[in-house]
Amino acid sequence: MKFLVILACFIALTSGCALIKKTKGSSSNKPESTKQVSTNKSISLNTNIQNQATLNITNNGKILTLTSVPEGKIVTVNSNLKFVVINFGFSVIPPADTKLGVYRNGLKIGEVKLTNYLLENNAVADITSGEAEKGDIVKMD
Repeated sequence: MKFLVILACFIALTSGCALIKKTKGSSSNKPESTKQVSTNKSISLNTNIQNQATLNITNNGKILTLTSVPEGKIVTVNSNLKFVVINFGFSVIPPADTKLGVYRNGLKIGEVKLTNYLLENNAVADITSGEAEKGDIVKMD
């Protein structure tokens, strides 16, 4: 939810004082909103069930696509009880029981499974395989 609020602010700031007109229709079943900013610019935001968001900005025929996949950083590790605390920052926190990969220097070194314990932008996850250290990156495979 935080990501969508930030994304909405970004869209509002980049559109400036231009007249915003709604465009018609979409051929896919995915939720989508498209706004025509001027005769040569359009912005569309697509979200799907996996909490991924794609922002497409078209300007004079050039398309810039920004994709956000939930990604977090391990801030605490308890090796004895095999759990970690993950800070997702501004990313959307995936639902409980989601399996995420643990990456260090771009290589997958383990896997964690999210629990129901959340506090603000932090989530607790059980280490299911491999290892994890403070500072490792956690993201969907």
